Amino acid sequence: MTFTFNTAVPAANNNPSVDQPDMLVNNQSTDGIINVDHISFNAMNGGQHKQVTFNNKNVPAAQTDPQSVLYTTNVIAAAFNTASASTVAEMFFRNQNAGGGNNSLPISMIKAFGAFDNAGNSLNTWNLVLKAVGGHPSAGNYVFNMPVGAVTGTSYLVFGTAQAQFGGGFSHLVCAYSITSATEFNIQWGIPNQTPRDPTQFSLLVMQL
Repeated sequence: MTFTFNTAVPAANNNPSVDQPDMLVNNQSTDGIINVDHISFNAMNGGQHKQVTFNNKNVPAAQTDPQSVLYTTNVIAAAFNTASASTVAEMFFRNQNAGGGNNSLPISMIKAFGAFDNAGNSLNTWNLVLKAVGGHPSAGNYVFNMPVGAVTGTSYLVFGTAQAQFGGGFSHLVCAYSITSATEFNIQWGIPNQTPRDPTQFSLLVMQL
């Protein structure tokens, strides 16, 4: 949306009535532009944000503490980084320590997470659910699904932790994962050199740049 604003009014030598139409437009534009992402005039909590909309990918200039900035872009491969898995905008944070733009901190790397009981039922999750059919085919073995678009391709990270149980060796449970697709991966729990087994409760985290 475009908001028209005439910076030449009110003019010093004009009768206010001459400038009135343009001043009215300016006033309406001021209200309109504040109303974008904010609560505008004549409302409770006026001026507060409703949301933040990023117009474009925009890598900011170097920051000097305490100044810092949130922005969106996608990473190009550099000395310490691989390229972003997707060309779609991702959110980053840059402060004085960030140096070059590719050293900024990725804010939107968490793509999915969840806490699950021993059957794989969701306890506290986002973008992650046990596969409806065949999701728990055997002890210690779980198949999880994510929605289309949560990650790109199959180069994503999966982290798993099991709730500690100090009995029967459960405190030594470790996990391994295998990625099937951008919407599905498999997690297996077990004690090294022993039969796989279900944790009492476990957590998963999926990340990607």
